[in-house]
Amino acid sequence: MFKQDGTLEYEGEFTQSGITQWVSSEGYPLISPLAQEVWVRSSQSQIPLIAVFDQDTSQITFLQTLAKETKGQLFFTESNMLELATRWGSSTNFPNAIYVAWSEGQPKMTVWDSENGLEFNEDNLRSFIRDARNGVYVSYKKSEPIPEPSEDPVVIVVGKNFEQVVYDKSKDVVFVKFYAPWCGHCKTLAPIWDELGEEFAEHNKVVIAKIDATANSIPNDVSVRGYPTLIAFVNGAQVPYDGDRNVGALKTFVESHLGAHDDL
Repeated sequence: MFKQDGTLEYEGEFTQSGITQWVSSEGYPLISPLAQEVWVRSSQSQIPLIAVFDQDTSQITFLQTLAKETKGQLFFTESNMLELATRWGSSTNFPNAIYVAWSEGQPKMTVWDSENGLEFNEDNLRSFIRDARNGVYVSYKKSEPIPEPSEDPVVIVVGKNFEQVVYDKSKDVVFVKFYAPWCGHCKTLAPIWDELGEEFAEHNKVVIAKIDATANSIPNDVSVRGYPTLIAFVNGAQVPYDGDRNVGALKTFVESHLGAHDDL
């Protein structure tokens, strides 16, 4: 590999991972603009990516220091696309950062928690990167307000009550519709989903729920690739639904996952 200041020679073990890490370390700038090219490199190499977002990232003077420290371990990027950051689950407080790791080819994002009272500085961003890499950072949860108790047969789930509602061990089935307000297919499904909620309104082992996936954070292990996405949570396990979207088919699906002791 050639650079302006001469020739570089690889001196490590000739393994795919070793060579990939060396190329990612020496073949690209320390900090790249967040773009499709670097996203693809990260995805293909499975080397994590961190994106720092601000209106003007050039004012964050410590990024070069952290990029040097993590050279070859992750792709360090910066962006002023604040709308993209919020779409990925960040707050609207900037600067902030999102760490992207890969699991089975899918991005898993850890989002800087702007509500934890910590300043966005060198030491705290260094700790964020370390904890995100180790899987112990508590990611920011974008969330609408937790709704007031209601008699509505369809339970509204938001980011802040997702675990409480969806992983309720007292329920056999929690069937969740992940939707976007602008989605035409979601609008078509809405009255059908309400009717399904009515079908199970008196069943204390079933919850029919919905969450606006554009306004609320969703756990990394829940895969929502399009709208609407329908997933039943059965004793904590995820059972995606891809059948007909009519009340009869949806009801049969729910019933098939109920315990034998339940009476409909």
